Amino acid sequence: MRVTIHEFRGTESRRALVEELFAQYLYRGVKVDSEEFPPEYSRAEQGWRYVKLLQAATPPEQGITLSVDAASFGGYRAYIKAYFALTGRYLTYADTIAHSFFPAVSVQDRMVLVPNGLKAQLAKGTNEMSPFPAFREGGVLEVDFYDDAGVRNAVRLVSERLHAEFLRDLQNHAQFQDLNAVPLQVLADDLNIELGYIQYLLNGDEHVLDRASYNHFEWSITPSELPVNRWTKTTLSLKNNSDQALDRLSVQIRGPVKVSPERVEMTVAARSTAETLVAIKPEESGEYPLEIVGVLPQDKPLAALLRPRPIWVKFTDS
Repeated sequence: MRVTIHEFRGTESRRALVEELFAQYLYRGVKVDSEEFPPEYSRAEQGWRYVKLLQAATPPEQGITLSVDAASFGGYRAYIKAYFALTGRYLTYADTIAHSFFPAVSVQDRMVLVPNGLKAQLAKGTNEMSPFPAFREGGVLEVDFYDDAGVRNAVRLVSERLHAEFLRDLQNHAQFQDLNAVPLQVLADDLNIELGYIQYLLNGDEHVLDRASYNHFEWSITPSELPVNRWTKTTLSLKNNSDQALDRLSVQIRGPVKVSPERVEMTVAARSTAETLVAIKPEESGEYPLEIVGVLPQDKPLAALLRPRPIWVKFTDS
């Protein structure tokens, strides 16, 4: 994960705190780079990179165009400029005013955290319209970088969103790629993510979800013929043909039925069978495959990627 904190030169750096928190909430091996503004003349691209990231976080309909204006008279200086198409105004943020743009944090070349007050600063040129979408819609979070508790909460929220987005990407990837056959490095390259991040999420597994126990489940439901629109007590049986004991396996039944309870837990010793009772109410007649998904506690974040095992059951009109 490329994590960068963009800071204003001469102010107290918050890089160490941000790195500590991302290591706690995102993954242990994360490193946080630091880029200063105004940049040195030889590193002017840093200023442009920050502005580009901030521009990407601003919806086009806001009509805000950000740029960097550089001057070298009497020493190199860089200024952030904004053009507001809705009002036709130009604003130049220099010296103490530009200070309100920093610190800020980007992850994977995407702005995620900006300082408190930046929305209000930019809204001055847009008739008080918010320049950023809501965080829940993919926008940035405003945070007081000198409030340690506030920064902690913000990093936690960002990390949770990044985890969820990565798992969705992984799930989409699984639609056309057999993840069990993909080495982690290849998967990391395909998804443009660090190998260490995937290893952290998957507890260092060599392959994604390549667990012998999952490949050796045998499920059955008794009885296998159930009346429609009536609750029937059934026995769900799991035969564990692997040498690994299954502790607190979370089980879910999916299909055109109602199930009570919706989730059950089973513990099954190696090379043995266990049973549990569930009530099933079919919603329509016919023969359908009920999908059984069992997931161990350590794999719950990846439950959506597990391939369900189908059990064919007949539903009849009573």
